[in-house]
Amino acid sequence: MFSSGLRKILPLGTLALIFAVTAGIGHSRSPSPGGPSPTGSPGYDRKLLRSEFKQAQGLELKAFERKEKNEANAMSASQKSRRSDFERKERTEREKFFKDVHSGAEKRIYIKSMLERREELNKSLAEEKAKYQKDAEERLEALVDDQQRKRDTFDESLKHGERPQDTLWPQPGIMSEPSPNK
Repeated sequence: MFSSGLRKILPLGTLALIFAVTAGIGHSRSPSPGGPSPTGSPGYDRKLLRSEFKQAQGLELKAFERKEKNEANAMSASQKSRRSDFERKERTEREKFFKDVHSGAEKRIYIKSMLERREELNKSLAEEKAKYQKDAEERLEALVDDQQRKRDTFDESLKHGERPQDTLWPQPGIMSEPSPNK
């Protein structure tokens, strides 16, 4: 059904979950149909469920980090392009200016103003990058806090012998912002 390469990438619990979902076995994430069994013990393995939950949160965190890295690379490429465009435009204007103007004093004034414009561009790009990094750190911190809150709620549900809510699980393929209700 799956190649041996996929077995090396995905842990056994995840493969079992994939097989169950593709085969149409069960509709919920947790193995229990709900609540504790009549005998008092839940109808699911708490350790396995907790392990799968932690793994799902780890995958969510990796996906978030990958998304952030891609966005940072895109911003870096955008800044590089803007810097390149600026330099190209300045070069053509400088060449035109030097062809038309022969006075050394005017050339020095032009070069000084060009260097100031370049410094302003570099400063604005550095501020943009610093703001992005600060925002990315805040988003990561918010995600980690949200995951911890969900993990605590999940553990509390397991502790009371209840089936944890499906809303606590990370949604596959959806990078949601942390929940506002803390």
